Amino acid sequence: MILKNPAIALIIIFSLFMQNEHLVSQPAAVGIHGQISGWLLTNDQVKSENQLGIRYIPEILYDQQLSSVWQISGNVSANMFNSAGFHSFESSRYDNDLDLYRFWLRFSTSQFEVRAGLQKINFGAAFMLRPLMWFDRIDPRDPLQMTDGVYGLLARYYFLNNANIWLWGLYGNEDPKGWEILKTQENSVEFGGRIQYPFSRGEIGLTYHHRMAETPRDIIDTGLTGIEPEFNEHRFGIDTKWDLEVGIWMESVLIQRNIDGLPFKYQQMTTFGGDYTFALGNGLHAMIEHMRISYGNVILAEDELYSITASSVDYPIGLMDQLVFMFYYDWENSDAYKFLHWQRLYDNWSLHMIGFMNPTDNMLYSTNIISNPFSGNGFQIMIVYNY
Repeated sequence: MILKNPAIALIIIFSLFMQNEHLVSQPAAVGIHGQISGWLLTNDQVKSENQLGIRYIPEILYDQQLSSVWQISGNVSANMFNSAGFHSFESSRYDNDLDLYRFWLRFSTSQFEVRAGLQKINFGAAFMLRPLMWFDRIDPRDPLQMTDGVYGLLARYYFLNNANIWLWGLYGNEDPKGWEILKTQENSVEFGGRIQYPFSRGEIGLTYHHRMAETPRDIIDTGLTGIEPEFNEHRFGIDTKWDLEVGIWMESVLIQRNIDGLPFKYQQMTTFGGDYTFALGNGLHAMIEHMRISYGNVILAEDELYSITASSVDYPIGLMDQLVFMFYYDWENSDAYKFLHWQRLYDNWSLHMIGFMNPTDNMLYSTNIISNPFSGNGFQIMIVYNY
């Protein structure tokens, strides 16, 4: 039940608090928006499904000035989709679903905010290969940039020098999120925080997160003594970014899992990246990132090592059209992933045409435990309307 979630209960309390007319100095502003998208996706893989689908995301925004200092705002949106997957028109499968997409309420001042409910939380310096992708699953190749939210409470304070502090607590997010491959223990609280501090022409961020993760069933079934059904997981992150003639950034994460029976207790993920806009035509923007993922039984060991390089080139063709080419290379498996995206933007409409050439066994973002549509060689056409 949604009401069992403390973050949602807090939203209800805030809503009752908001109804006190003595606190309201200005009328509330309510906006109704939405996004409708339809797509056709096909590829040449025998085991894959061609897909025809439609998605609707209605959204209600609420904003009200409570006083000269405090402001309250909210967001409620749903994710409704219907898709048909088929090998041929004689063999088809239909999927449809309706879920909350965002459901949060925020109290804020010019330097402080607290937001409770189903929300998107993301941070870090990297763009394509993100070690700090802890709470979202944004695929940089997705035109809609869709991702599920997390239930929780997020507080942020902004200093006058642009430094800021984040604190959060999450509850009710048992399914894996971000890079996670193990579930979070049911009815447990996750918590963490982040500090961002500007310096010279850049900034640095330090991040920490703790959760209780579920022990894999196959480890419990071994019958080894001392194996608990859950274990502590600690994540430590650091990221930096410099705005020089060339943009440069680094993002690194260390994960410690306090459990016996797992092959590796430590995991490191580090990405180095940079970008530059060349003075060619309307401006040719190029970006490159390289990620190393290593595992070991002691801290910073590299008993197993994986690495992947991602690059992106985008070029605006006039005011309405943009062309994006993305290339990934998996060094351990010698696999290349190629992605070409042309988009045309109108005031409310956008048209996307995507071509891709990828391995049959698509391992890119495979740790996300999500269905990756860009397998094999194929194309996608998508039309999006925003109001």
